[in-house]
Amino acid sequence: MGKGKGKKKGKGNEDQPSEAGGGPSGGASAQPQRQPAQQQQQAKPPAQQQQARPPAQQQPPRQTPQQSGSANEVEILVPGNKVGLVIGKGGETIKKLQDETGAKMWVVQDSRSAESTHKPLRIGGDPKKVAEARRRVMEIIGEEDQGTPPARGQQQRPQQGGPRSQQPQQSAPWSQQPQQGGPRPQQPQQAGAAPQQGGPGPQKPWPKSGGPAQQQQSATPARSGPPGFAPTPQAQPPQQEQRPSSEQSAAGVTQQMQQMNSGGPSRSTPPGFTPPQQPVQQKSPSPEKSASVVNLGLGARGRDYPALNGLLPPKRNDRPPMKKTGRVIIVETNHLGLSMKDRTKPVYHYDVKVEPEKPFRFYRPALRAIREVLYPNNWPSFDGKKNLYSAVKLPFRGDSATETVQVFDEERGQPKDVTVTITLAAEVSFSSIGQYFREGSSTRPPQDAIQALDVCLRQPAAQRFLQVGRSYFSQPRGRIVQLGDGLNLWYGFFQSAILGWRQPFLNIDVAHKGFPAAVNCIQALEEFVGGPLRGNDTINEHQATKMRGLIKGLKIIYEMPKSAQRRTHKVIDLGKSARETRFTVQDRGEMTVEQYFRETYDYTIRYPLIPCLKCGSVQREFSLPAELCRIMEGQIVLKKLNEIQTRTMVKEAATPAPHRRQKILDSMVNVRFEADPHIQEFGLTVSKEFKKVEARILNAPSVYYSNKRPIPVNKGVWMSSSFIRPGTLSNWVIYNCERRTRPNELDNLERELIKIGGTLGMSVNKAKIMNLRNDNVREVEKDFASFQRDKVQLLFVILPDRGYVTYAKIKSIAEIQVGVLTQCLKYITITRRLNPATVTNILLKVNAKINGINHNIVPEFWPTFLQRPVMVVGADVTHPSPDQQDIPSVAAVAASHDASAFHYNMKWRLQQPREEMIQDLENIMKEQLMFFYRKAGYKPEHILFYRDGVSEGQFKKVLDIELQAIRRACKSIGDNYEPPITFLVVQKRHHTRFFPTNPRDADGKNQNVPAGTIVDTEIVHPTEFDFYLVSHASIQGTSRPTKYHVLWDDAKMPEQLLEEITYYLCHLFTRCTRSVSYPAPTYYAHLAAFRIRSYIENQNIHLRNLPQEERNRTVKQEIVNNNPMFFV
Repeated sequence: MGKGKGKKKGKGNEDQPSEAGGGPSGGASAQPQRQPAQQQQQAKPPAQQQQARPPAQQQPPRQTPQQSGSANEVEILVPGNKVGLVIGKGGETIKKLQDETGAKMWVVQDSRSAESTHKPLRIGGDPKKVAEARRRVMEIIGEEDQGTPPARGQQQRPQQGGPRSQQPQQSAPWSQQPQQGGPRPQQPQQAGAAPQQGGPGPQKPWPKSGGPAQQQQSATPARSGPPGFAPTPQAQPPQQEQRPSSEQSAAGVTQQMQQMNSGGPSRSTPPGFTPPQQPVQQKSPSPEKSASVVNLGLGARGRDYPALNGLLPPKRNDRPPMKKTGRVIIVETNHLGLSMKDRTKPVYHYDVKVEPEKPFRFYRPALRAIREVLYPNNWPSFDGKKNLYSAVKLPFRGDSATETVQVFDEERGQPKDVTVTITLAAEVSFSSIGQYFREGSSTRPPQDAIQALDVCLRQPAAQRFLQVGRSYFSQPRGRIVQLGDGLNLWYGFFQSAILGWRQPFLNIDVAHKGFPAAVNCIQALEEFVGGPLRGNDTINEHQATKMRGLIKGLKIIYEMPKSAQRRTHKVIDLGKSARETRFTVQDRGEMTVEQYFRETYDYTIRYPLIPCLKCGSVQREFSLPAELCRIMEGQIVLKKLNEIQTRTMVKEAATPAPHRRQKILDSMVNVRFEADPHIQEFGLTVSKEFKKVEARILNAPSVYYSNKRPIPVNKGVWMSSSFIRPGTLSNWVIYNCERRTRPNELDNLERELIKIGGTLGMSVNKAKIMNLRNDNVREVEKDFASFQRDKVQLLFVILPDRGYVTYAKIKSIAEIQVGVLTQCLKYITITRRLNPATVTNILLKVNAKINGINHNIVPEFWPTFLQRPVMVVGADVTHPSPDQQDIPSVAAVAASHDASAFHYNMKWRLQQPREEMIQDLENIMKEQLMFFYRKAGYKPEHILFYRDGVSEGQFKKVLDIELQAIRRACKSIGDNYEPPITFLVVQKRHHTRFFPTNPRDADGKNQNVPAGTIVDTEIVHPTEFDFYLVSHASIQGTSRPTKYHVLWDDAKMPEQLLEEITYYLCHLFTRCTRSVSYPAPTYYAHLAAFRIRSYIENQNIHLRNLPQEERNRTVKQEIVNNNPMFFV
């Protein structure tokens, strides 16, 4: 889905557009867990394993009950990365093997498989069938069959921590386990001290000269760089940086650097940077890795390179100690503790196959009917698709059962036969969760056990509520909240099982979603028209488009005239009116829909000029009058909300913290976990109380402006003053595109900008005011070209409420076609909201665009780490909404290029829809490193990288793909250039909330935790370094903390230091005078992605040639070089 990008930071500060107004899936078996490269060894055949094991280490024979009709059982240890080949998609391969060989096969999930790189596969049945099945499996996994192994009772396996019979078994619930790993170290150390490990670098402050670009403006000689860096070169005229195309990016950088070294017109190679040699010839991937290739591009996009496996996030206790600071408070979190009577007992995972496969709405009723027939005394949990988990082995004759039951089809009003096949797929052990608490990695979680636990906990809610992903909804009672355009707001709750330090939790939160109103289609259409419809009324194209956007894809209930019969159909489009729509009726010839209903049903259509609904399918399409159709209730739509709907949703969902807490508690009461038989059979207990955890309130930094006086930050807010480096507007234009704007309103805007700009230290001359003559894009192009020739610094563009001149078109013309800097304002901003606060917020952005510096953090607060050349990077990938399959995803990377970490520039790429990894990050980082040097005069000594938008399940890919891409980018600049990299994932799309237990610790009218509240114990990862930080003061509703997970840290910075740096960066967002909810570079990456979205809005994008699409939208170099922050 498209992502929400933060909250409003001040009045008029973040109207949309951003500048306007100033302001695990089911299968026969769970997928194998990926292991580090050093552990991925090809499994030896069992016969060889027996020979390799000394007798003293052999496991004692285990006697197990024979399967019905089987003569023996054997076990094969399958490499973890090849289990999926044996299972196949949806279990198809293993089922085919069983059908063709006659043997029984199943994957065993126990403590060995949780700790080992191999998983046991058992084969049972007649010896000949077992031998054939074993041979087939060995062919699949690519190993030589060494003959039939001994029977299961004689099988010998590699030992994983000793024989199973000798391993201690713990049956205590998780909540009673001793703490694993102990508390995080809190040994004294000076706050802000430099890390003890990491790359070499100077300890004295980074020169404030800022590099060649700034030294050109100074009369003083260039300063020497820090130790190990070449002196800053003499100032040169700004280069016209030619951004290479996606395929030629690395080649372009290489060519540029070779030109620097050739003595040609370009400047020499930057000191400290080695000109690239011939492209490095990559070794062919080894056979065991050949199946794991990713499209990264080392020098050119589209070239395949093997993913480098084996990287794991650092452990929490590996970093040096440092005293933790901040006032300690106790908060409640919406996490409920989970415990189990006996976690050593296996859980049985069954694969469910339903015929017919669709519709899915039959699945749960069919499984309820099956339970009454096949296992009435058991209460297994079903995920609604194909996974069934049982606390006991189901009483089948063998491992599979098939039954046909009748399910009532409510849409068609008749029963339907459904055949269900349930097959044992694997055994899952909850003991793997205990192992995870002791030494687990976020890249290899015990996903099988977590999924089984999660499905069981969802069962009570799934039987009583409408499920949408991990949220559950019920029809609203009482007041109906209309979101607009045919949608009503439904309230519900979210739940998910997660793992904390030493026990699992159930995370529960409130949820909100828009559902189509269950009304007659004429009534729905009247909302778009703006009033009641009469008999001969028609609708215009705009109203038809909005109605089509609501109704297309929905199910309607067709009520036959003068009859009690009902039929359910799916709408595929809007058609012509009943009077215009013609079709052929057998024996009656051609007639209109209006005629047909009059002659067949003696019914006169009341709205003959309103479009009919096209229903059915493309092969069998028919039209129905809208007045006889009603939208079916409770339909799930995945379309993105429009601006009005989003605004209403946010307003209704924003409730003070105490109210949200009570809503969550009410949801728990409605679910009734303690009385549910599924929960009881699994032996689970869900706590009724929120988990209380210790939190700290970090000390906020002080900021400063031009007078250098420290200004305290109070509850995340501070008073603005004269900018540190104010900009000058000597040649600027107010360009009005709204016809309703009066001349005095434009004069007032000019007057306020000059006056407020003066209080902020800016020098603002009189503006040229110009009106768009026609609502015509070509007129805008001509005018902008004229402004560019006149070297206009900045255009203030007044956007119309509707028409052809839109925000997206203004930005595309200005930045791609012409090359002028713009600041867009909504018409409503200059007519109703033009107060000093709004004008100040506008000028905060303008000053950054024209290379000013608004404010910064008092130097005494900056750790030594940030007093060196550090490049702070924010990266994000934004996606189109689920209904927009032909729109690419946008990857955006914003990176700092000055000593104050205030100025940023951005690079971007288009990617295939829903592609989360940044595919061309290596070339992007090369460009960012070169830009940093040109602006600052030094190469970065450290890269601090904040990556937004990835989930825990993608951590491994991020390490294997994106971290390696950054490393290669650094190495390609110079063979010896390998700066330390600290890589954090920024996560906002979670449901953790904090509630103060002491009212004196609450902040503001919403009673939230104060800005600076951090939680890094109990509910975080058991062994790795992650933390929750509330860095902002919430304007409305309940504060949502941002979660940070350290995936890599070459410098091994102390926890407190990295937490403080992250918090401080939340105070450097240029667009407001308050701390924001996540670091400024991440915000800039969002803004960059939003800007690129405007470039492709309402355009046909050729997904097969995205590099060309990028070249067609290249921002003019005079904008990129002279005004790098044009996108804020």
